[in-house]
Amino acid sequence: MKKVLVFILLSLLLIGCKPPTEPITENSIKVFREGKPFFMAGISRRLVTVNHAGEIIDKVNLCDDIDSIAKSYLFDSKSNYILIDCDGRWYYIDKNTGLIKKDRNYNAWIKKELPPNYIGTFMINRAKGNRDYYLIKEDSININDVYEFGGGDE
Repeated sequence: MKKVLVFILLSLLLIGCKPPTEPITENSIKVFREGKPFFMAGISRRLVTVNHAGEIIDKVNLCDDIDSIAKSYLFDSKSNYILIDCDGRWYYIDKNTGLIKKDRNYNAWIKKELPPNYIGTFMINRAKGNRDYYLIKEDSININDVYEFGGGDE
């Protein structure tokens, strides 16, 4: 009887410790710039997912932005959002949890076929007069634009 009670209490404790998850939308995905020491070239960029309250779910470093021209391209697939960074690296963002995974099969010399559902491009919007990254929604994208600085040589 004592073992059963301990088992039930431990089970409840483990279930209660599971981190809360919530589905995310494209608005939950952000690209931020971070400062670097003055002697290092470029601007550090970070891919971040946030919940509805604005709390960070997950974050990863992206390729540095040297001349404020780095872009990241967001696509929608069935279970993930896919972000292709300016260097051609793919990041998978789970729609159910907001967790980010890097593509482990990254090859800087191969242009992978683009996912079909293009959402838009994260880029600096100079028209707004600042240097923050915004998701600029567009209808279509060219594969050569996505892989301009990496991901293949044609």
